[in-house]
Amino acid sequence: MVQSVGETQQIPSLTRRRSRGAVLFECMLALALLIAAGVTVLACLDQAQSAVQAHDEASQAVRVAQAALSLMDAGVITPETVQGPVSKWRPGVGGIELVATVETQPSEFTGLTQITIRVARPSASADARPLATLHGLIDLNSSRARSGTGGDESPQTGSPESEPIRADPPVRGDARRGQPGARGESASEKRRKADRR
Repeated sequence: MVQSVGETQQIPSLTRRRSRGAVLFECMLALALLIAAGVTVLACLDQAQSAVQAHDEASQAVRVAQAALSLMDAGVITPETVQGPVSKWRPGVGGIELVATVETQPSEFTGLTQITIRVARPSASADARPLATLHGLIDLNSSRARSGTGGDESPQTGSPESEPIRADPPVRGDARRGQPGARGESASEKRRKADRR
């Protein structure tokens, strides 16, 4: 087969054009894959950040509910005080606006009240799941008596029954103090014995 000079020049230029087109296609495909991977990574980071933020809010809500239950048990605040925005009884809650609801009902245990504290965001609807729910049993009457607030019981002052019960100071050692393994030895005595051996 005999080729003319013009035909031999056209074949290499056609091959070069095809190879340039293939390189361009490969570059565009690589760029598309890189963009898809970048979007996927950014979506994962955004989802992780949202999960961390939701966990922080839930942790903050649990701490608020625990604080409310502890303060009610100590008689510092009442269930009515806790009801509503948390910032009114606990300032500086970390920049998260929270609302607490408190339900009280008699329990099966004499003198104790069943307390249910729910902490949610103010924008949450009534049927939405709260960030935290905490249940506890509190003797509200004695809590109010200790704090001097409300209730039929008023705090007793000056009577011998109102004095706090004090435990005797712990007794260190006993008659067998010098014997190995004797009860009541202090930690320093045990160390000295161990050093002597």
